Amino acid sequence: MHTLSLPAHWEEPLLRLYHGGMTEGQAERRRRVPTAAVNQLMRATAPDIVTVDSTARFGSESPWLYCQDAYPMAVTNLYIATWLKSLPRDADDPETTALLMNCFRDLDTGALSWRPGKIDLLEQELSPGGTALPASHVYRLLPDILAERIVRQGPYEHHGQQLSFRQVAGRTGARGQGSGGAELMSNVIEYVPRRRGGDAKPAYYAATLRITVRTVPFSPVPRVHVAAGVRRFVTGKVYMPYGKGVSAYLLPDDSLVHDGPQPQRFAVAMLEWKNGTTDWRQGGAEGMLARISALDAPPSPDRLVKEAGHWIHGRDGIRIAIGHQAAMGRHTIGTGLMPSERRRLIEWAEQAIAPEFVPVPKLERSAYARPPRKQLKKLPSIPKNVERRIPKTSRSSWMSVS
Repeated sequence: MHTLSLPAHWEEPLLRLYHGGMTEGQAERRRRVPTAAVNQLMRATAPDIVTVDSTARFGSESPWLYCQDAYPMAVTNLYIATWLKSLPRDADDPETTALLMNCFRDLDTGALSWRPGKIDLLEQELSPGGTALPASHVYRLLPDILAERIVRQGPYEHHGQQLSFRQVAGRTGARGQGSGGAELMSNVIEYVPRRRGGDAKPAYYAATLRITVRTVPFSPVPRVHVAAGVRRFVTGKVYMPYGKGVSAYLLPDDSLVHDGPQPQRFAVAMLEWKNGTTDWRQGGAEGMLARISALDAPPSPDRLVKEAGHWIHGRDGIRIAIGHQAAMGRHTIGTGLMPSERRRLIEWAEQAIAPEFVPVPKLERSAYARPPRKQLKKLPSIPKNVERRIPKTSRSSWMSVS
């Protein structure tokens, strides 16, 4: 595996650029340079790069980026330049513009290089109680390696169809247990409901596998958890919840950036609706996505949310599927898998990670368990046809009180 670290001498000029225009108190609270925006950009355009932190860490001991094969340095430098331009600043202020140019001059991009090396994917410590405490990078990288092994095995058979899985670009902005692990998604499956009077409109979905690292209290051995599910896709108009993004899964025929390799994973870009307009979240105020995109005519967000199914089978050199959310309303496809299908899918995935990983023993019913006691008491039945009359004394008392 190859890693990319930010040189230690980059910290001072980057902080000087980031703190430009801030008060002393604001700069004191923001001691690390954020990388969330450029991480999201790489998730949308370079899904094969794995990020493990949302803020920059300077020095070789804490790599910023991971990749199986070294990414072209020309493309990497393009991301670095886009990242610096995206840092909050006043574009009309000549002082902040001068800070940006000085930062470009002070940074020696030639010192950046992808370095091959070995990474301990089982690095951990033990808590005082004997519970495994894996290193923060283990939660992100170990599931990623196991997901790659699952992708390499043969296709999965589902109702006579051969499903091939691809990895999905990982989540950004989380470390450790909150990283979300790794995700795999199959090729899109088409389902046409049969109804009286003719077939209905087709619905689309895909099978998913999520791999995470978890710990068990007082156990020195961590667990690898595999969960199976489905992801449903929108075919008509997309309902855009305000303030929340909608995921778009992209699979291009060629690289999404100039001179970059063709991605092997599903890229994930976010669409959001604000102030009456729909746009790519990765675009940002500086138009980050449009600046580095290699597509001649990227799909218009306005058209994409009106005709979501237009790019599911591929158009203009890219396939795009918009994920369905519960807030969008009813979908033809249900929300989950039947237990038998889930078991078959997980057993198929287990074949790729054996023999290094074996299933945990099946749970056994405790001999000390007792059935719960009934907490509800049976109320006496009241005949429906019995007329209820208020006693004469009670009626007179009630009238006197009034």
